[in-house]
Amino acid sequence: MISPHHFVSPSQSSHGAAPPSTLDRVSLVMDLFRDSPRLTLTDVSRGTGIPRTSTLRMLDHLVRIGWLLRRGTEYELGVTLAEFGALALYRNKFELVVAPLLRELHRVTGCVVHLGALEGNEVRYLEKVGSPDFPPWVGARVPAQSSAIGKVLLAAAQRSAVAGGADHRGGPESEVAFASCVTGFRWIGVHVGALSGVDVGLSVSGPADRVRFDQLHAAPVLMAASAIAQYLSSPQVTRRPNARQPARRA
Repeated sequence: MISPHHFVSPSQSSHGAAPPSTLDRVSLVMDLFRDSPRLTLTDVSRGTGIPRTSTLRMLDHLVRIGWLLRRGTEYELGVTLAEFGALALYRNKFELVVAPLLRELHRVTGCVVHLGALEGNEVRYLEKVGSPDFPPWVGARVPAQSSAIGKVLLAAAQRSAVAGGADHRGGPESEVAFASCVTGFRWIGVHVGALSGVDVGLSVSGPADRVRFDQLHAAPVLMAASAIAQYLSSPQVTRRPNARQPARRA
């Protein structure tokens, strides 16, 4: 994560405070997007103190590698950087609290356990406990309609849209999805909650004789989801440490 002390204010940039290191310059550029979702070439040049020609070359390079996106004359954070940040955030937050819950759910049900997040119309799988040969694997992205996690998260998002964007982290107990395939496997998916604005879901999967589509078999999944939801809504997760306050306008 880029430290706030890298930021150079416009008043500083007029005195030639831009650092010589390419990495430091990239840090300055990326740090500007903390407070502004979209910036122009002029915005970046003034905010960092880097000459326009050098700034343009750097922005073009960041667009090529996917760290930034260009829309007309404006730039915004790209998908590649967002994916790296999201995966790092999930790993750091889940390691101590969520991973033991997933392992316990696997032990109790004997099923493969997946944790996934909704990204557009796809689900990115963040954690997996169980058979290493059973797909999908950690980091994989699949169409949301093709997974129990995706179906339950899409349904939750649709309910939120109908409700006018109201927060739908009120608990997973009313949000369960069942899915099956021709190979004889079944899935139970549950909506967990949201982490940094991204919807997260949980599922168990296994043979039809082990996974039944009833409340008895859904109960342990719901209990694990409820415990994870409580963690996601706790202050240490929802609070943004060292968050910078928006600059006051004159």
